[in-house]
Amino acid sequence: MTAALAATPPFSRIRAALTSLPGVLLVVVLLTVLCRVETTAVPWSPYFIFYGLLALLIPLWLGSVPIRATRLSGKPLWRLTAMVAVLAISIDSGIFTIAYDSLLAHLGLAQPFYSISGATNLLIQTVSVRQQISLLAAMGIFGLFVLLWAPVAEELFYRGYVYTSLKQHLPLAAAWGISVAAFGLRHAVHYYYIWPELSVAGVVWVCSMLVFGSLMTWLYERSGGLGPAMLVHLLVNLASLLAAPMP
Repeated sequence: MTAALAATPPFSRIRAALTSLPGVLLVVVLLTVLCRVETTAVPWSPYFIFYGLLALLIPLWLGSVPIRATRLSGKPLWRLTAMVAVLAISIDSGIFTIAYDSLLAHLGLAQPFYSISGATNLLIQTVSVRQQISLLAAMGIFGLFVLLWAPVAEELFYRGYVYTSLKQHLPLAAAWGISVAAFGLRHAVHYYYIWPELSVAGVVWVCSMLVFGSLMTWLYERSGGLGPAMLVHLLVNLASLLAAPMP
């Protein structure tokens, strides 16, 4: 039904515009700005409700990217997915959380402004105070975003829509770089909720997401579907929640 609607005029023209090079770049910029506004300047900040819906609905409406792997199946697919999951968790939780926080402690810089986990915990605590909700409720909402929305919507949008559309118009490396850069930049804006300037934690988070986004793009290319990347994304986010200290 949705795919048929998207294929009929004038929806076919809208679809063509959204998947053109200028259209994809414009959507990325507008949604990044929307996320920035929702993170800091609306009553429901930092919960990016409209950005979250659009990042999910745009690729679902276009409906051109397979979820199920089309290039691998069976044991080879599961081995590849498990290998990438272990590598991604080791980098995300092992290097950018545990090892990085240990380095900060050794340098006497164990502060939220420098630490991803520290900044995230401060963000949750600040939400609890400003929104006048319990810390447990703030953590629960954050957990829903991280474990339910992010693995599905971020893979659909940044790998399924942005990357897949861009590589129809640009060299593979350029499409890869732009989509991963947009993915990383989007994460940096969240800490503007607690600081008016770009934090060291935000920069480090961007670096982490550049690596993670590249791994997810490679897994998507290798498997031929977004399902394996969604599963790895879920496992990485779950491991990150478990590895980070509680607020």
